[in-house]
Amino acid sequence: MAAKTDLATAVEKHFCSSTVRFRNIHPKYKPYDKKRPKGRSGHCMCADESDIYIFGGYSPMDDRNGVRQSRVLPELWRFNFASQKWSQVDADNTPITCASSSIAVRNKQVFVFGGTGYPFGQIMSNTINTLKLNVPALQAAGESMFDKQKMKHTWQLLKTRAPSFSEDSEEEDNTPPPAYGQSLMFHKNALYIFGGAIGYYCEAVSDLHKLNLNTLCWERLRPTGRIPSGRYKQEVVLDNDRFYVLGGGRLHYAEGLDKIYAYDIAHNHWSEVITKPDPEHGYPRPRCSFGCAQDGKNVYISGGRHYSADVEHRSLMDIWHLHLDTFQWKKLKMKLPDALYFHSAIVSPSGHMYIFGGVHRDGFRAPYLYKIRLPHTMPKLAEICWEKLCVISRVQKVLTAGNLTEMGVPWNLVDRIH
Repeated sequence: MAAKTDLATAVEKHFCSSTVRFRNIHPKYKPYDKKRPKGRSGHCMCADESDIYIFGGYSPMDDRNGVRQSRVLPELWRFNFASQKWSQVDADNTPITCASSSIAVRNKQVFVFGGTGYPFGQIMSNTINTLKLNVPALQAAGESMFDKQKMKHTWQLLKTRAPSFSEDSEEEDNTPPPAYGQSLMFHKNALYIFGGAIGYYCEAVSDLHKLNLNTLCWERLRPTGRIPSGRYKQEVVLDNDRFYVLGGGRLHYAEGLDKIYAYDIAHNHWSEVITKPDPEHGYPRPRCSFGCAQDGKNVYISGGRHYSADVEHRSLMDIWHLHLDTFQWKKLKMKLPDALYFHSAIVSPSGHMYIFGGVHRDGFRAPYLYKIRLPHTMPKLAEICWEKLCVISRVQKVLTAGNLTEMGVPWNLVDRIH
């Protein structure tokens, strides 16, 4: 085998070695800072090529008079990768069942499903709300980022329907039950909902529903095979025509990761997949409410909550990698800055994992956004160049659409700036 070139060695060193320490994007945080989201848990998070989107969450915070207030946070925030800045999306009709909701973004349209208000499990949702975030092309290259941020948006209830039955029909409603902690995923022109808690003291379910995005008609699927047990706050990752269910929680214990469940979309079939342990560290501990970020075949899980009937609740700070071709687990050397659960994670186009929010060991809800380079993720050359250009432009305070357009930067990249 030929020796590695100097370039290959340099690339490997840059993208695979610098993986041991998280960076706090905004380390100086003020409790009443309106320019950044409050610390929270139970929020949901997703990302596209330009932004991270954070919806809802729960915050038991003291007000200015020192009075403890438990509340959900019906709001949507976005973090722009280019500017590295937060902005709150100004929107009407924000759903109030915004703790442990599910979220996805598609073509600059955010989809939010389910969730609960506070107290948990008393008011729950089984509806889909959408918010279009399309920003029209700038009329002039010099239009400010401020003008783009001030656009008004409105949440819209997606008017779905279930097949109608006669009064004598024994068929049940195909609409998903009101719940929270479900998983939402897109596949082609359909949306799938799995699992969730249907009440605070009720056992979670393993229901699987499909929404046809052409007809907006719900279907409760009845798959064959080894159906997974009911669970909530699990994570789901998609690989071609299959999605995989990882972990999750039940009333008295968290699900293990020595085996995961695969759903074959084409054949409507569940199967059990036995994963391979790390040769040195074995399997990840069973967990729910953990962070999960996917980049192609590479899946990264972080932290979470470990518990069972015989084991007292324990929060975790480990990070593991799973490859979806080999199903091999590998415990990474990096760790979270603190033991954490009810947080969220994504992988950016630049190959970084971002983690926001969650519950620390002392019950503190973290307001921090952490960033770290991942070891098994190689971003595209265009993304590497764009990231470096944004860093330089921020330092020189020239990160505007007008300046970058004059420099000849492609419009598809310039349009990511907010």
